[in-house]
Amino acid sequence: MRNLALFAALAASLMLTAVPANAQAVQTGAGKLDKSGWTDAASAQGAYSVRLPCLFDEQLMVAKPNSLAVKSFNLECTQADGTLFRAMRVEFNGGAGPAQDFFVRMQTFGGNHVLRAFKSGGNDAVDLKNEKDDHCAWTRQIRAGADNLMLIVEHTGTRCATLQPDVTKFFDSIVVKPR
Repeated sequence: MRNLALFAALAASLMLTAVPANAQAVQTGAGKLDKSGWTDAASAQGAYSVRLPCLFDEQLMVAKPNSLAVKSFNLECTQADGTLFRAMRVEFNGGAGPAQDFFVRMQTFGGNHVLRAFKSGGNDAVDLKNEKDDHCAWTRQIRAGADNLMLIVEHTGTRCATLQPDVTKFFDSIVVKPR
């Protein structure tokens, strides 16, 4: 079962519309793991990069022009134990106002708990956590003009208690470029 934090992020990436987004594969099975087991992942069009603990796929999702969000640039990988790492840059229709509204709404959606609010590269950011039973999800949201960036780590199983170092390494690796 997927966590509500991930559901909200996916809703954003699917452009919050009843009509499915047009997903375009940009890269599949990309990256080269270094000695630490991590790889550099740069979004070809999303103007950001992260480090991921597995080979990754990149998708560009495009929605109808009247949707809340019109594009998302997604990097993701899933480890052998099912731990999902996802980074996405969501471009909002209408610019910074709708992006800010979504940023605020996500902080209380589906039982998210705000861990901390801070600045990331001069942009407003917030770390969220959502736990239920053996399911855990961490989300970092970063405001960047008319866009929001979201980093998500999600796991169902016994590793929830030990994932924090990987979450921190992933979250702290984000480099956001202007668009």
